[in-house]
Amino acid sequence: MAVLIMVPHLASAAPSNFVGVNTHQPADDVLDACKSLGVSWVRIDFNWYQAEPKQGQYSWALFDKIINAALARGLKVFPSVGYGPAWAKDPAHVNADGKTNNDTPKAGAYQNFCQAAAARYKGKITHWGLWNEPNLDFLESTDKNVWINRIVIEGIKGIKAGCPSCKVLGPELASVGSVHASWFDASLKALKKAGLMYDIITWHAYSTFHEIKPNLIPQCPTGDYFLHDVEKGRRCFGVLIGAKAPYEVMQDNKVSHLPFWL
Repeated sequence: MAVLIMVPHLASAAPSNFVGVNTHQPADDVLDACKSLGVSWVRIDFNWYQAEPKQGQYSWALFDKIINAALARGLKVFPSVGYGPAWAKDPAHVNADGKTNNDTPKAGAYQNFCQAAAARYKGKITHWGLWNEPNLDFLESTDKNVWINRIVIEGIKGIKAGCPSCKVLGPELASVGSVHASWFDASLKALKKAGLMYDIITWHAYSTFHEIKPNLIPQCPTGDYFLHDVEKGRRCFGVLIGAKAPYEVMQDNKVSHLPFWL
């Protein structure tokens, strides 16, 4: 399990309930453990292929059970909506890896599902995430514009249509590889052009500690790795090494006022 933290100094106001746990699809004992830990939130895998195995035919039982069990324990639920069913695959995109759930969805399908899910759980779920780490192999398309058009824009429109008061969280990118900063930047620009925006920024930082790997970057050995993965990209002698940090991308696009969930 991973820890979810709402980073106070990157938000306009620090929330009082700022720690959660990524639980995937938790059984009751996992939810009991989360409650005993004193965390406030659980992030769950809200898998599209499980909830809509056939187009227009919904199967909510699994998610009803998880969500009701979490709420009964006083836990807030943050579902990340992703992993499509086979029927939703866009035939124009080649299935290169043999996996179905990470295929590019056809136009309109993800938006419709997000709307149905948000409408069903209105009053129970207030925050929704868009896919999971699409810059890795969890979304087959390597074209950031396909991700923006079929997931980000459609997801925001769908969730807001189903639950206008709900918050939409993204980009759900992972700080792995070399494209995450450019994907984030492109999504912010596209959303502004479309008159839309994430309500809260989410980021998956896969970092370590200087004490564990002091020579991870020998030419630039000092500094906090989480700082460079979140707030300020690593620089050696003033030159950026690798990608910009998400907070720098937020500053570039004048959205640094938005809350930030790590």
